Amino acid sequence: MPGLTSDELHLILEKNKEIHDEVQQHVLEYRQQLQPRGWSSIEGAKKWMKDNHYLLQAPINDESLGGFIRFQINNTHICFINTRQPRVYQNFTLFHELYHILSTNQLNQESTTHLIEADLDRDLVERSADYFASLMLMEETATINFFNSLNEDELLTKVFHTMKNFSSPYKAVLIRLYELTLISMDDLFNNFDTKHNYIKAFSLLGFDSMPVEKSLTVDFTQVEKLMASNKDMLPDIAHEDNQSVFNDVYAYFATLAGGNHAN
Repeated sequence: MPGLTSDELHLILEKNKEIHDEVQQHVLEYRQQLQPRGWSSIEGAKKWMKDNHYLLQAPINDESLGGFIRFQINNTHICFINTRQPRVYQNFTLFHELYHILSTNQLNQESTTHLIEADLDRDLVERSADYFASLMLMEETATINFFNSLNEDELLTKVFHTMKNFSSPYKAVLIRLYELTLISMDDLFNNFDTKHNYIKAFSLLGFDSMPVEKSLTVDFTQVEKLMASNKDMLPDIAHEDNQSVFNDVYAYFATLAGGNHAN
């Protein structure tokens, strides 16, 4: 599915109004009941995923794929994040997946694997997941206070500041700023389709460009722990075969990541 353009913004904004109350309730319930105490929003979501499900991270060559969820019958689901995406998109995918886990009844139960594209989506259920990600990354009061504290005159500079501070994608930031009445409708539409080299833009502003760079993380630690915990339940030869396959898979993704990961 191609990325959203300004031609579809009116529809997206209307959908956001339609789903606001329901999605906001999910945000409040997660923050009050589930988010690990003392953890940042992003790292806390990763911890919750790992404590309750499986979170795997690795780079894959298809940069249009943000990740996927494999829904398991035992309700312990597998979430995968493509770390070839810039971190701002990885964060968005993380919360997108979290929303689906918190509201699995909204998904087609005949489908066990759910692919997540690396862009905002039009579908109502996917829009809810995207909206949840925006609300989780850019909490209302914090976003308003931060944006109003900026002294820069250039709107794009303020947008890049907001992207960096909340580690959030460009288009999601613009929509959030408009919905919080921090920018005008003209600002939103005139800038929405503009393409940017974010690494270059961040560098010119003296920012650390890490949020808009690929992490290339390879994290299969939960698989390793699961294999180790089941080692005594399998014949030695079966465990050795599983370990060999795991090593091959890990080596493949480490190669995609540049060979800087050691098993």
